[in-house]
Amino acid sequence: MLVAIAATTILLDANASIPFEISETGVTVKSYQFDAEVNSIILEVQVSGSEGTLEMTFDREFFDAIYQGQDDDFLVIADGDLLAYHETKTTQSRTITLNLVSNVDEVEIFGSHLMGRTVEDNISEIQEQNMQLLDEKELLTKQVSILSTELEDMTVQENLLQEENEKLGKTIFDPDNLIKETEAQANNFGSAVMEQINAFTNWINSFF
Repeated sequence: MLVAIAATTILLDANASIPFEISETGVTVKSYQFDAEVNSIILEVQVSGSEGTLEMTFDREFFDAIYQGQDDDFLVIADGDLLAYHETKTTQSRTITLNLVSNVDEVEIFGSHLMGRTVEDNISEIQEQNMQLLDEKELLTKQVSILSTELEDMTVQENLLQEENEKLGKTIFDPDNLIKETEAQANNFGSAVMEQINAFTNWINSFF
C-alpha cells in the first residue's frame, strides 16, 4: 500500500512563505497542500465577490506538466468540475490564471512532475511495494502452513497421551487386576519365606 507523501502549510498572512508565486484578485488562498501520490496541488480558496482571479507561477523544477518530452496541459478541477485557464510560459516557469466564481471552495491542479517526482516514479514505487507485499504474503502463508502442521502434530500427540492415560486408568482401577496383583505379591512373599525356612533347616542339619 503506497503512503502518499503530503505536506500541508496554512497561509497565515500575505507574507507567508510558499514554494510558488501567487497573485490574488478577489480571491483568498486559505491553505494549500501537495498530493505527491497523484502529483497535484490542492488549494482551499474563498472568493470574496461574485468572481475572482487567481494567478500562480510555478518553477518547472518544482511543478510541471510534461508528456513525451513536450509541454502538456495542466488539469484543473474546481469543486469537482473541470476548469479552463489561461497560461503563459517560459523555459524556466509556467504561469496559469484561473477565474473563480463565488461558490468555489477548492481548486486542485494536476501535473506530471511535483517536487522532483513523476507519475512514473509513483507507479514504480507502487509496483515495488506490491512486490514486497506479495513476498510478505508468501512468507506469512508458509509460516501459517508450518504452524498448522505443528498444531496437527500436537493434536495427534495429545490424543495418544489421552488414550494412554485412559488405558493406565483402567489398569489401575480394575478390581480383577488389583486381585491378580495382590495374589502375585502374596505368592512371591510365600516363596521367599519357604526359601528362608529351607535354608535354615539345611543349616541346622549340617551340624548333625
